[in-house]
Amino acid sequence: VYVSATLSDFARERHVLHGGVLQDIRRLWDGRGVFFMAVDVRIGMSEEDPSAIARSLDELKKCSVFLCFIGEKYGVRVEDTSELCKTLPWIESMGGKSMVEIETAYATIIEPERFLRRAFVYMRDPSYVDLLPGAARGDYVEEDAQYVLALDAFKKRLKGVEGLPIVENYTEPEAVMKTVSRDLKRCMVSLYPKATRLRMCTVQRSCLLQYCREPVSHYYLDSDVAVRLSNYVAFGDRCVLNVMGAPGAGKTSMMRTWLNLFENKRAGGVFVFPHFDLGSAGVESARGLLRRLLFEMKKHFHLRAEVPTNYIQIQRTFLMWLRMATAKGKVVILIDGADGFDEPNDGIGAILDCIPRVLPTSLRMILTMETGSKAYDSVTKRVSYCKTLTIGTLSTVARRSIVESMVERVGKAAEDMDPRIVKQPGARNPLYLKVAS
Repeated sequence: VYVSATLSDFARERHVLHGGVLQDIRRLWDGRGVFFMAVDVRIGMSEEDPSAIARSLDELKKCSVFLCFIGEKYGVRVEDTSELCKTLPWIESMGGKSMVEIETAYATIIEPERFLRRAFVYMRDPSYVDLLPGAARGDYVEEDAQYVLALDAFKKRLKGVEGLPIVENYTEPEAVMKTVSRDLKRCMVSLYPKATRLRMCTVQRSCLLQYCREPVSHYYLDSDVAVRLSNYVAFGDRCVLNVMGAPGAGKTSMMRTWLNLFENKRAGGVFVFPHFDLGSAGVESARGLLRRLLFEMKKHFHLRAEVPTNYIQIQRTFLMWLRMATAKGKVVILIDGADGFDEPNDGIGAILDCIPRVLPTSLRMILTMETGSKAYDSVTKRVSYCKTLTIGTLSTVARRSIVESMVERVGKAAEDMDPRIVKQPGARNPLYLKVAS
């Protein structure tokens, strides 16, 4: 969602939008398997910079929804468009226009199909300025007559754009944000209907399994570690397995490598739910992950019931489906980076709250986290039994294997390897070897 508005006069709107409306929308849709992100390039600027228009348009191209707020400030003009004309010929006619007008022209005139029924304009009532203290009014109005005329012409052009929804003469930022929220919810429903969200869950699972199949050249899976993981899955005694290690110790690479081996050998009756943070746009919330787990269970076990959106209902449904699933066979839940969920009240505890304190006989749960992580305390508070598998330093054989693999990957012979690399103190860490090689 792209947000376009001048900088100094829309502080209140930005506060309500980013601090309330967008957070609510994100929580709602993240729980439905859709990651929601707002782009407002002016946040962090002390004043509007016309040279930022290239970055603004580049970000706007990646967005699906456009929100524009207009008051009594026209904003800074972009006088020099010569460099941009080389890649964006249409911008030649926009010389001397404001950044907001150029952004709006792109969304409503240049790329109308991209933002069809997903571009919205909200115009503030000019009388709003009269409610402000005298000293503050300078940030909300234009003093230059030419800028005032340019702003009036801009507003008239927008009102002439066919099919563009415009909210006019709002006076309270908090009130207009209710309209913004409704507009965004309608957009999200049209962009991601139920059938699309179900397909996205299937695609996400396929991506994660493909991620595990790709060879990890900078990790050496120790046979003892592999055996301990496989034994836990085969004979686990109703406990959670915490895989812990220092940053860069290879926890993710280890789980990728082991899961690929396990997937190739596992029996058909075992349901495996993997989660890896692939570093995409943001971090999936724990509640969003729970709902994705329900979607996958629904597909795997051919369930007819709908997946709820309310967290309380998600908890109840998960417990009910978990009993059914573990009665039919083994269930393995693997969550890499259990300490990486970013919401303080929506971390790994939100998932563990849905798990019985003593795991069902057929349930296995593997969590990876950094040594000393607070997530470990959340686990020990919520489940009765835990085991810990610590990923320690690499053996000399493992170090040499990793370096040889990395050297061969770039087309060199193993003999070209510098033998001193494996002897360095940092070589105990796989991430160090990946960089050093």
